[in-house]
Amino acid sequence: NEELENKSAEMTATLTDLINIQSSIGCGIIVVDRNFRVKRFNSDAQQLFHLTADLQESILSVETRLEIPDFRAKLESVVSRGTELEEQLAAAEQRWLLRLRPYVDDAQAIAGAVISLIDITEQKRLESQLEGARFRDALIDTLTHPIYFQDAAGRYLGCNRAFEEFVGLPRQAIIGRT
Repeated sequence: NEELENKSAEMTATLTDLINIQSSIGCGIIVVDRNFRVKRFNSDAQQLFHLTADLQESILSVETRLEIPDFRAKLESVVSRGTELEEQLAAAEQRWLLRLRPYVDDAQAIAGAVISLIDITEQKRLESQLEGARFRDALIDTLTHPIYFQDAAGRYLGCNRAFEEFVGLPRQAIIGRT
């Protein structure tokens, strides 16, 4: 009886760990069985899918803010062949990374799929800014007149090749100096 109580306490602790991990991971997670019925989800997933406590509902019939082309075919591929898929999605002004992975049971059989939704909006915004900065730098470098820019404290933030030649120093020696 004591052994059973210890095992029960161990399982409760493991479940508590799982719930804490799911709620703090920072991305939406949905676990579905082989028939695409929702088995488990976290609160982040509820922001994108209108999930309810009915854990037998098919994920394919759940209303979502995201348009996932060929969602059924993708899930079928994951569940039947163990395929792992990633795809970027858009919803209004947000960008999401959708990951579909097989859910493997303790016998190493595919028992369903794990759907992860990661908000990559900020990453995409930063990539766009970086691309814009690279374009700006390339454009400025093509100009034959010396050009530089400084912050409010007078530190050099950037310059073009013509300015490097004008002062006789490489860009790395200029940037950050006053």
